[in-house]
Amino acid sequence: MTPYLAALLPSALLLVSHADTDRGVTYTCSFEEGVIVIDRPDAAGGVMVQIHGEARRYVFDLQKLVPDDDRLPTYYFQAELKRWKLLNKRGETVETTVCKASL
Repeated sequence: MTPYLAALLPSALLLVSHADTDRGVTYTCSFEEGVIVIDRPDAAGGVMVQIHGEARRYVFDLQKLVPDDDRLPTYYFQAELKRWKLLNKRGETVETTVCKASL
């Protein structure tokens, strides 16, 4: 069992370092409702998302961007596919897009 666990550890470490890398990236996404810009999360997990040119505060919760204002949409990041999903109030996917990433 020890060799199996040892074989899994490098993969787990790779996933952790990959997640840290994504935290330093700004995404520009074109959804049907318009272009949004998702800035890098701050130390507390807060993220500024520009929607229609206005900066809105979101919280990065695992892979979801949850808005402070419940009237705004929620976004879900699929890191392995480098794409974002726009979710409705029930958490269902409304639209999916691949975003341009920049450091």
